[in-house]
Amino acid sequence: MSNPYTPMLQALRAHWKANANAYPPKFVLTDTALAALKTSRKLVNESIATKQSPGWEKNFMGVKLEVGPANVMVGADGIEVPISS
Repeated sequence: MSNPYTPMLQALRAHWKANANAYPPKFVLTDTALAALKTSRKLVNESIATKQSPGWEKNFMGVKLEVGPANVMVGADGIEVPISS
């Protein structure tokens, strides 16, 4: 997965729509995908000269990030939804 940002955003929007705007508990990403996400977010934020709030690398739009064996969003119902590029 080159950059998981857009697929994660799409999964999050679908979750909000299906669950009355409830946030999912977490995203689980492989080490590689998490590194790609952090790099892309850092580059974007540096280009627009914004300050990151502390702990920005531990969440995605308010959803906790964890490292795991696959790239998934864990939904409010506990079901894992694959995140694909």
